[in-house]
Amino acid sequence: MRAAVLRTNIRSSGGRLWAAASAITISVTFIVAGMLLADSLQRGIEAQAAEEIGGADIVLEPYALYEEGEEAVDQLVSDLTALDSVAEVDIRGEGFPSLQLILEEEHREDPDAAQEARDEVQGLIDDDTALFTQQEYIDQWIELRTGGATALQFVLGGFGAIAAFVSAIVIANTFQVVVASRRKTLGLLRAVGAGSAQLRSAALGEGALLGAAASVAGILLGWVAAWGLTVSRADLFGGGADLLPAQLTPAPALIGVLIGVGVTVFASAWPAVRSGRTSPMEALLPADLSSGGAAVPMVRTLAGLLFAVPGFGLTVYAAASEHYSDPVTGLAMPLLGIAGGMLTFFGTLLLGRLMIPVLVDRLGRLVGAVTGLRPSAPLAGRTARQSPGRTTATASALLVGVTLVVTFTVGAATTQAFLEEEFSDQGMIDQVLAVVLLLVAVSVVVAIIGVSNTMALSVMERRREAALLRALGSTRGTMGRMVSIEALLLALVALLIGTALGTFFGWAGVSSLIALEEVSIGVAMPWGRLALIWCAAAGAALLAAWLPARSFAQTPPAQGLAG
Repeated sequence: MRAAVLRTNIRSSGGRLWAAASAITISVTFIVAGMLLADSLQRGIEAQAAEEIGGADIVLEPYALYEEGEEAVDQLVSDLTALDSVAEVDIRGEGFPSLQLILEEEHREDPDAAQEARDEVQGLIDDDTALFTQQEYIDQWIELRTGGATALQFVLGGFGAIAAFVSAIVIANTFQVVVASRRKTLGLLRAVGAGSAQLRSAALGEGALLGAAASVAGILLGWVAAWGLTVSRADLFGGGADLLPAQLTPAPALIGVLIGVGVTVFASAWPAVRSGRTSPMEALLPADLSSGGAAVPMVRTLAGLLFAVPGFGLTVYAAASEHYSDPVTGLAMPLLGIAGGMLTFFGTLLLGRLMIPVLVDRLGRLVGAVTGLRPSAPLAGRTARQSPGRTTATASALLVGVTLVVTFTVGAATTQAFLEEEFSDQGMIDQVLAVVLLLVAVSVVVAIIGVSNTMALSVMERRREAALLRALGSTRGTMGRMVSIEALLLALVALLIGTALGTFFGWAGVSSLIALEEVSIGVAMPWGRLALIWCAAAGAALLAAWLPARSFAQTPPAQGLAG
């Protein structure tokens, strides 16, 4: 029975869930690509180390002797060459070259003889001359140069994790709307004998199947992206190491599957619970009958305040402090600032159910009054307020990306303003900002996919509403504008809240990092960049709503009122 329910769910969802799965695909792509690029860079460094040592058995770094003069180094080379165990002494490098010793064959094959040769060499050098075996020198070389590989993995993995978080919001929202649209089907299944546990397990199985398919696609795309970068010999982080072609190993593939399946199953858990609570009587209700806006849960509001208020205070304390570390806890102020920012943002997300639907409704009325887009704009705002859960989740996904983009943009501008008297060239900051914004933009892309998918599901859910409006005389243009304006209102609310939070976080981050006495850090607003961010997000939201708006506008009155 569970398999039959799962097949029914998949058939009824059509391609709606697969659009949400593209969000997980993007996340897994970034994470897998980061791991494969880091592995490629690591292997390239190892190959360079092997080439650098050139088959030497012992490496000496007589830096102190170079200060005494060339004669001291030449004397050491002469003494080393005179040893019976040493076959060749090679001088490699520039500035302060190292001495690389190749032992005679019998000393290379016998461990005891090799140790005896090292002891002889040790007797000829002073305490300031470092001696390394072949493996010790390779290990040191790798350790000194793998910072770029580690940073690369953390950067791409970190932004992949952010995209995964946004994906979870998008998928949870999509599943909630899909489950709501299946009420008649789920009610019929309950009526013919399907149990609550079977409906829940079918919904979770659908999430797992979705995550598995998206993970496989993300793993392959991540591999292709990493392979393309390594073949093109991109110089990541300026390390200068040759990137060997990316190889898909079991570890990145396993982690990609675990993340993809884990995120989708977690995101579909609550919709699955709601699916199991469906009553057989649901089969008798109209397909798109809505109970209207639900009250805001008091527990959620209180939890949001408990997170946001202390988090805001902690962030301000870290930003206003003139000390780099807290005198009470000993923790660095930037760490306290990050912790406070995370608490503030999480609290804001919890409070979003209270704020976002109301703001969308009010903004819809304002847009209608200012632009004359009546009744489209007020109707769009009112419709969004009637589905507060869906509206909040959709705007929250976009809010994450907008807040991150504005945080880095304002933080970079504030840093530039503070350092403009110290450094005339700000090119490095601009380059780093460009890379970071490109990576953060992934989360915005994922959120825009969520807007498009949610609007498409909303149109399907509001088929009766569309038919009634058409029957009352609304034109197709009015209907299409209503959906487009609703998407635009969601984006504008996310931009308003995200810009406010991002500006605060950007200033607070720079202030906590500098932490100088008698130095006041003023926030620098890069209005041009912020305008581009607003235009890009608003334009993307309108583009994402184009197909749903077209579908909504083309609903025939008779067909909509028939179901």
